[in-house]
Amino acid sequence: MLAPSYVWSEFFTIGLLAILFLFLSLHFKEQLLGLVAVLLFLSLFFPSVFLPKYKKKLSKVKEINNYFKKRFKIVTSSPNSFACSEIINKSNFSKDTTMFDVYMEAYKFGADSIMINDISVTNDVSSRSVRNGSGDIQTKSTFHITAILIKY
Repeated sequence: MLAPSYVWSEFFTIGLLAILFLFLSLHFKEQLLGLVAVLLFLSLFFPSVFLPKYKKKLSKVKEINNYFKKRFKIVTSSPNSFACSEIINKSNFSKDTTMFDVYMEAYKFGADSIMINDISVTNDVSSRSVRNGSGDIQTKSTFHITAILIKY
């Protein structure tokens, strides 16, 4: 459940005050560059997260995942007898979308069950610095799932 709107506005106000406090400690040129960066981030972030199309896409992924959870049995050990199997490796930016990819492969393969071998997350961190000591850090997480698709 989402928090009431006044809580979100309170978080936004506190975040804005924290950003302003950081900018006031910088020189004028750095303040302008930082302000441009924050405005660019906000102009790209908020529309992408709060647009109905984005929310609809996420709800569709969750809806399909819930259907496939019922359709494919997730097993913890290999059954004694099965017709054929296939090992797959999938990776994506979130666990839900990665599981969506696994379910779609199982559907294409005609699998009866899925055995998850490994779920892992890799974090890539990169940084950049310039002569005056400023710079930025970027992180990217990728979820990896290795599974065996089993046909009985």
